[in-house]
Amino acid sequence: MSERVPEGWQASNLGDLASKIEGGGTPSRTVPEYWGDDIPWATVKDLKGVRLTSTLESITQIGLEQSASKLVPANTMIIASRMAVGKAVIFDKNVSINQDLKAFFPKKMLDTQYLLQWYLSKAEVIESLGTGSTVKGIKLDDIRALPIDLPPLSEQQKIAKILTSVDEVIEKTQAQIDKLKDLKTGMMQELLTQGVGVDGKPHTEFKDSPVGRIPKAWNCVTLKNLSKRITDGTHQAVKTSADGTIPFLYVSCIRDGSIDWEKASFLTEEMYELASKGRKPENGDILYTAVGSYGHAAVVIGNTRFSFQRHIAFIQPNHEKIYSEFLVSFLNSPLGKKQADLYAIGNAQLTVTLGDLGKFKVILPEIAEQRKIAKIFNGIDNKITVVQRKLTNLGNVKKALMQDLLTGKVRVNID
Repeated sequence: MSERVPEGWQASNLGDLASKIEGGGTPSRTVPEYWGDDIPWATVKDLKGVRLTSTLESITQIGLEQSASKLVPANTMIIASRMAVGKAVIFDKNVSINQDLKAFFPKKMLDTQYLLQWYLSKAEVIESLGTGSTVKGIKLDDIRALPIDLPPLSEQQKIAKILTSVDEVIEKTQAQIDKLKDLKTGMMQELLTQGVGVDGKPHTEFKDSPVGRIPKAWNCVTLKNLSKRITDGTHQAVKTSADGTIPFLYVSCIRDGSIDWEKASFLTEEMYELASKGRKPENGDILYTAVGSYGHAAVVIGNTRFSFQRHIAFIQPNHEKIYSEFLVSFLNSPLGKKQADLYAIGNAQLTVTLGDLGKFKVILPEIAEQRKIAKIFNGIDNKITVVQRKLTNLGNVKKALMQDLLTGKVRVNID
C-alpha cells in the first residue's frame, strides 16, 4: 500500500471508477421544433452553483432525438470539459447537456455526492490541465488519469453528508445576499425617480427629464458639470512587485459599489510615484470602470495611497453640488447603467470614453435629499457586507474541511 493512502482507502485513477463518461450536443438552431419547454438543456452558462434546479434553455423530445445531446438522470455529476474547466454540478431533475459538458456515471463503489465534493476540491488542479489559447478545454483522458484515494463507501457517504451540510448553509447565505441586492435594485428604481421628499413631505409634482420622470424640484445635469475633473488611470508601463506595498487596482477590483483591495497587485514606492503622477485620489473621489467590464463605480474612502490602470476613470466631484455616495449610487443604478450601455463603443472590449462619461445625465436633488437617499442605500450595503463576510468565512471553513476529510487527514466516525 502506498504511504500516501490512508488506512482502509484505495489508490485509484478517476477513470477506473467510471462506468461511463458521456458528452452531449446542441440541436440545430434553425429548426424551431427542436426548441421548447419540454426538456431542460444545460450549457456552461448554467453552472452557477453546485446543486441546480433549472436551465436557461429547454429542448423538445424531437430535438433531443435529432441531436447528439444526451438526457442525464437527476443527481448525476455533470462537469465542464470546455470554458468552465474545473466546475461540477448536480441537477435535481433529468437534464440534457450540450457538447461542452460531460456526465460522469460512477461505479457502485463510488458515491456520487462524495465524487462531486472530491472533484470540486480539485478544481484548481483540473483547471491547470486545460489547454487552449482563447477558450480552455480539458481532454477526457486527462480527467480519467486524475489520481483519487477512495475511502470505503460508508465513509464516503459520511464525508459527503458533512460537506453537503456546509454547502446548504452557503447556499442560504448566498440567497440572503441576492435578496438584499434585489431589494437595493428595487429601491434604486423608486428613490432615484421619486426621492424621499423634503421636511418629511413626499414629492407630489413631477416632470419629464432625459432620464425619465423625476420630481419637479430636481435638476438633471451632465456629469462634467458636477465634476472638478474627469480623467483616467496611469498610462505608464507599470511593473508590479512582490516587494511592493502600495496597491495597484485593476478593473476587476471595482465591484458592487466598493473597492476589492484583495484583488490588487502592489507597487514599490518608486513605481508608485511614477504611476500616480497627477492621479492621486483622495477621500470622496470616485473610480469608474470604463473599459471591458464597464459601468461599475466606487467611492474612495480614507486616504490610502494607491494607483490604478488607465481602464479605470477617475472622477473628482464638486462636493458643493453633489454628494459622492449619491453619485456612485446613481452611476451603479439602472439609470446609470443604461447610459453606460448607450455610450459604450468598440468590438473586442467595449469602452465608455472619458468624453462620453462627462455627457452622462445625472439627476440632482438638493444636497440634503441626496444624503438621505445615499444613507438608505448605504444601510443596505452594510448589511450585504456583513452577510458577504459570513459567506467568505463559510467558504474558508469548507476548504479546510475538504482538505482534512477528502485526504483522510481527519477520519470520520461511521455509525
